[in-house]
Amino acid sequence: MSESPSRFLLQRLLAWPLVILLTSLLIFLPTAVRERQGPSGRTAREVTYGRLEVCGACFVARYTHFWQALASGDMPRSPRSKLTTPDAIGRGAPVTLTLIGLILAVAAPLGTLLGVLLYRRQRAGRGARWLLAIMLALATPSFLLIGLLITPAVEINRQFHIQVIRLVGGFSLDRGIVIPVVVLALRPTAYIARLTSIALEEVLRQDFIRTARSKGLPEWRVWLRHAVPHLLAPWATAVWGATRFTFAAVLVVEVMMAWIGLGYLALDNLGAFGLARQTDLDQLAAIVTFLAVLFLALDTGIAFLLQRADPQARAA
Repeated sequence: MSESPSRFLLQRLLAWPLVILLTSLLIFLPTAVRERQGPSGRTAREVTYGRLEVCGACFVARYTHFWQALASGDMPRSPRSKLTTPDAIGRGAPVTLTLIGLILAVAAPLGTLLGVLLYRRQRAGRGARWLLAIMLALATPSFLLIGLLITPAVEINRQFHIQVIRLVGGFSLDRGIVIPVVVLALRPTAYIARLTSIALEEVLRQDFIRTARSKGLPEWRVWLRHAVPHLLAPWATAVWGATRFTFAAVLVVEVMMAWIGLGYLALDNLGAFGLARQTDLDQLAAIVTFLAVLFLALDTGIAFLLQRADPQARAA
């Protein structure tokens, strides 16, 4: 028996607080370790390892202060980014989300088309080279390709005054962003293509497809009425999976290209930890919490829609 939509959604929402708390908690774990102060003033909660000691009270105080400041809206300005936390998120989120949107706008349709072609090639026994190319694209980190392109891009700009990749001046929607978006779209495109071809192979060999064809239904109607509804769930899962590792690559590329997105701001604040300034960790934790809420909302929404769109769930 299929699970009711309301119960499904409730279970997902109940997991939100735990995930958000654990995600932000990881940011403050280093504050539990400090340089040993000597025998005086030690408590039973402190455990010494050489010159360091674990201070549970220090960690609890920092973590509690963060949530109190976040709840009251009293987040101080970061000495690293020189921005308040709302300004940092308001400035970085559009850059990061725009990049991800552009990459998926390329990867989703192209990956779907390549997945169909790969399925047809494999059915004809000629898909080995296609499959090898897709697996190679999956195994190559996108940010590594961007790094390899930076040196020739600088040389082309110097010799011919052509901006292949925008390396200065910040993020902008011009021709300097085309190549980074295309390169970053290679891996999610390959991922979507591979899972689409697997889903096609799985769905099109089902009994209900053979039954529909045996009844003399036109091929387009077999696809529209029977195949596509069962392909939506694995295809959407593939796109969502591609979104996850695309986001990780985008965070690294933002730092490489000096684009002020959420990844750049987060890593900038992470680098300031050595200064032992509370505002740096607070802003980093706020950015991570924002990302956790964003991904939880997207994941819950997509899972709910897939559960509702599942033909077997509707039949139940």
